[in-house]
Amino acid sequence: MNSGEVLYIGNFRLPDQNAAAHRVLNMGKSLRDLGFNVVYFGVGKRADPYTPLYAEGFRYYNVFSIRQRDFFREVFCISHIKQYIESNRHVRMVIAYNYPSIALGRLVRYCRKRGICIIADCTEWYNGRGINPLKGLLMGADSALRMRVVHKRMDGIITISSYLHQYYSRWLPALIVPPTVDLSDEKFKQQPKNHSCTVIVYSGNPSASKESLNRAVECVAGMADRSIELHIIGVTKEQYMRIYGDVPEARNVVFFGYLSHRESLSEVASSDYALIVRPNNRVTKAGFPTKFAEAISCGTPVIATRTSDLEKYLTGDTNGFLVEPSGLNTLFDQICSGVKTPEVKRSLFHYENYTKEIGDFLVRIGVEVCIDPK
Repeated sequence: MNSGEVLYIGNFRLPDQNAAAHRVLNMGKSLRDLGFNVVYFGVGKRADPYTPLYAEGFRYYNVFSIRQRDFFREVFCISHIKQYIESNRHVRMVIAYNYPSIALGRLVRYCRKRGICIIADCTEWYNGRGINPLKGLLMGADSALRMRVVHKRMDGIITISSYLHQYYSRWLPALIVPPTVDLSDEKFKQQPKNHSCTVIVYSGNPSASKESLNRAVECVAGMADRSIELHIIGVTKEQYMRIYGDVPEARNVVFFGYLSHRESLSEVASSDYALIVRPNNRVTKAGFPTKFAEAISCGTPVIATRTSDLEKYLTGDTNGFLVEPSGLNTLFDQICSGVKTPEVKRSLFHYENYTKEIGDFLVRIGVEVCIDPK
């Protein structure tokens, strides 16, 4: 039986060009297992809202271009969504991923008139700092309006963290779903960790306001006489210096620059530890690092600071180590001295683990689910 169609909209770059793409595709797999046909409206190098593309069995459209952004249309306009819904009578639900606040408010009113359920998928709470001042002001205002006003008018909300869940559960039905993965995908296959030294890998797009990567670089560079290396994926040495300033000259800090998602996961899988070093503020508490879920799914333990919900998963000698930024030196020294490698529970973030919870949540907000998840 078919539960109807779900239209998933947002600033994701399918099939695998940003973390949002991985988030929504794996959410889509749970929805598909519940009997829904999922269609995506995202962004791409070239906007083409009339040509269907396909990723992992899902149909998607690039309705906006990442190179030629139509700011007015993106922030205010929902005509492309209305046109699709009115020509596809089977749309039962719209899921809006961190969608612009004004367009989202208009979409809520439109869906209510047509009896279509509208849900938010909320994975962040940006403050607009650390970027161009004018752009930061606009993004901050949009985020505040979306988070404090528009989201509270939705039929329900799926959040990525306990911080967001605690905030929204006072106002509307809420569910926590962390980043999920599909363990059947070959890219999560475990690989041998056979380097001649301890390898710690960082993979991501660092920013001075979101990452404290420079602390780890300084610590490892100061241990050049020890058997430890830090591999940095996502930026070149020059790009790192534009973010953090000078980088210590050290043979054991290696910059890889940009790698494809598959190449990045291969490096993570073959490393001894993955690294997530972030300050503890509202931005990092509201989010949840996709790289954490991916590293655990690859079988690689994580060294992480206390942000988001990570302390739920880094317990005792399981999945990695929680550390304060000031304690990195001590922990790296212990690792070099042969501290016991933590056991990793690879299946924690497999999407099927959350399918029943998603189905129960949809039933709770009045959406009929034709397939009963086991």
